[in-house]
Amino acid sequence: MVIIGVKKERELSIIGFGNQAKSWSLNLRDSGYNVFIGLRKNSSSQAAANSLGFKTFCFEQDEIPTDAFALLIPDDQHEQALKILTAVNHSKKAGLYAHGFSLDQNHLADKYPHWDHVLLAPKSIASELRFLYETKGSLGGFYSLDAANNFTLSQLTELATAIGLTNISPASAKEETQADLFSEQTILCSL
Repeated sequence: MVIIGVKKERELSIIGFGNQAKSWSLNLRDSGYNVFIGLRKNSSSQAAANSLGFKTFCFEQDEIPTDAFALLIPDDQHEQALKILTAVNHSKKAGLYAHGFSLDQNHLADKYPHWDHVLLAPKSIASELRFLYETKGSLGGFYSLDAANNFTLSQLTELATAIGLTNISPASAKEETQADLFSEQTILCSL
């Protein structure tokens, strides 16, 4: 059996370079990972990613250079990005998601069954993820391997530690989405 996921070389591709993607990228790099940033053609983020030492590729045209990628763009863009990625990538990949919303609401695992779909959701905003990593603080998150056949809990735990999570708990994509919406809409908005 072929195990896909994070290679022994400890590498991961990240699609996007917004706040969450930048925090993941920096934390992974500082944990010894080779990180590749997938951007759209002529993306304004390319210069920023390159200035931080990251190799970039055009995810609309180039095959993802690693066995696993994190789709760290807005949830409402996940399905369109997966259509593009499916057309360009011909080998099996594992896709990681920082939120469960698109997995649950758009049934991505059913629409794209040839890939593993892995939830790894930090319970913080991007700047806090980076700050707690740098200060060696404690941070939890949720995970789900419900739509993954080959990506292992061991690989997921290694990756979670590398981005700065100190504790991860299992949850379905629906449960993570509900918890996320509750914390964002009820707790943060009531402050």
